[in-house]
Amino acid sequence: LVKYAIATITTDAVGTATITINIDDVPEQPHFDESSYKFTIKENSPEGTEVGSVSASDKDEDEVLHYFLKESSGKFVMDEFSGIIRVAKDAKLDYETKAEYTGRVTVKDKSGLTDEAEVTINLTDVDEMPVFENPKRFSIFARSAQRRLRKVSAC
Repeated sequence: LVKYAIATITTDAVGTATITINIDDVPEQPHFDESSYKFTIKENSPEGTEVGSVSASDKDEDEVLHYFLKESSGKFVMDEFSGIIRVAKDAKLDYETKAEYTGRVTVKDKSGLTDEAEVTINLTDVDEMPVFENPKRFSIFARSAQRRLRKVSAC
């Protein structure tokens, strides 16, 4: 609330009167700094790995902003106060299964006014050791240069 005092002189008598004008602040909508955010992380990143952060501003003084992530896989979480996105607990990020995740972030001020932006999280492929689902023991017979039969075994 801003108050201004104005002094005026009346025209029909000699004297002054004080008029007070009150100007109420109208809440301003918060705005994201970007309309969309793109982040890239390695597949298999562990829980708590920082993916990236979003930021917004509000013209209102002393405004506390709250951030929310709408992403259906549940593999990412957002800190409500900082706007930092991290890998969620028990998230298994596998490039071969899904390489891109999309969602929306919302920022909300104390007046309930909001703004939204798009978020895209891309995974990068990491070379992984092959995994044998049903390991078996086998043998191969091969002839050496001396024409002897040799047994080679693998597990």
